[in-house]
Amino acid sequence: WLRSDGLTVGYDGPPSVVPASNADEASFPRQIIALAPDPDSLPQTPKECAHFIQLAEVAGFADAGPATRKRALLTHLEGAPYAWAHVAGHGKFDDGAPDAGADLVLAQRDTLAPEHLMGPEILGHIHATRPGFFFNACDSGRQAWTISRLGGWANRLIGSGAGLFIAPMWPVDDRAAHDFAVAFYTALFAGATVADASQMGREAARQTGDPSWLAYSVYAHPNARLAFPQPA
Repeated sequence: WLRSDGLTVGYDGPPSVVPASNADEASFPRQIIALAPDPDSLPQTPKECAHFIQLAEVAGFADAGPATRKRALLTHLEGAPYAWAHVAGHGKFDDGAPDAGADLVLAQRDTLAPEHLMGPEILGHIHATRPGFFFNACDSGRQAWTISRLGGWANRLIGSGAGLFIAPMWPVDDRAAHDFAVAFYTALFAGATVADASQMGREAARQTGDPSWLAYSVYAHPNARLAFPQPA
């Protein structure tokens, strides 16, 4: 389990609920972030985000709103009390610079890399709340060695305290990626464990006939479930 932040500060292991906030109910993170920065070239991405948002709103979460540029997304990550972040789009990966080159491609060619997640607001929220992250973008699950450690999104997020991270290890088909996400979230919001929801997602993606269903890596407790906000 990737839990070290490089300063020997970590956790006992993955949480059994996501988010795993220690805050009282009044401070429970009630927002979700869902982004599809390039709907023109990836027409299925806004559909998967809409499905996720609909399930989340029925469950009592609120959509934090659009943020398809880097500065707007970082503002959400700094200030929104979010429980989950889903990004569906293009991804790039540079083996030679896994922290600077593991890019999520945003609108107007903006990019977000692991090295951009810094500062007490962003990292403090991840550490305290242990939210879930699903980056449905090509290659965004890949890792490679830096001088001293593994770099990439998985190490950055899990090492900072995220309760879950899901991403594909190689390029994935738009339709298969959509079907994985829709089946995964449908099961998760119905009360399934992360392991069962992931299996349902893979089976849905496999039905497309594309090998994308094999690409997804899931960093989480296998029996973790989604934590829901109590009615206000």
